Amino acid sequence: MNTGSTSKRCHCRDRGTGKPLGSTCPKLRRGNSWNPNHGQWQYQIELPRAANGRRRPLRRGGFDSPAEAGDVLRRITDVTGLLTMFMTSRGGGRGKRKKIKEGTRRSYQGHIDNHLIPHLGTVRADRLTAGLIEGMFDKIEERNDRLDLYRASPDPKKQREVKGLRTGGIATQHRILATLRAAYNWAMRRGIVTVNPAKLVEIAPEKAPKKAPDARRAPATGAPRSVTTWDSSWSPARYTTGLPITRGGTEPRRTG
Repeated sequence: MNTGSTSKRCHCRDRGTGKPLGSTCPKLRRGNSWNPNHGQWQYQIELPRAANGRRRPLRRGGFDSPAEAGDVLRRITDVTGLLTMFMTSRGGGRGKRKKIKEGTRRSYQGHIDNHLIPHLGTVRADRLTAGLIEGMFDKIEERNDRLDLYRASPDPKKQREVKGLRTGGIATQHRILATLRAAYNWAMRRGIVTVNPAKLVEIAPEKAPKKAPDARRAPATGAPRSVTTWDSSWSPARYTTGLPITRGGTEPRRTG
């Protein structure tokens, strides 16, 4: 993944050509250090190329220090930035934009705000692993245990602390993983990342509800009858014509 870069530029122009000096302006430096009174810092990151192959550099300036510009750049290239771009794009391309239904959007946003960003948001998007994702689910389970413990506590203060809070059950965990998987699939199609770590995560399956026995179906009373011997003169034609065809006056003899 392209992690971008930071640089210092100004708006000075060459007196001869009138072209901007940009990062080559001699006033930007003071000896071996940067001149704090001239120019501003910016970041640049290369977005995936357009369909026609053209470059798409993303530049933002106006920062007072390289640390400030770098901090914003890191937020773009981490999991938070990837999820933000996914939601902003609504999961589709520029030409044929695929809209997310409002209910799905609310579900995605809830998973992102309540679980994915708090647990994984600061991880660089291309360094997210299945182990880190599974660690998030371990923390969700720990929170579930704590909520259950506080609800069962005789202490009214603890009960008030968890009032209105919901546990993240196994069904919710599957939906959280599906949201992350969808975001990384979107990012892979655009060349932002090359691997979808959400596809490598295994969590407990959702338990399917047990079906009630059908009272109308009679239980089996024994093994089905089978033909053990039959007369060699018997013809299968009786089963195709429906007529009791015999040979030598002998009907098929079955036992069992």
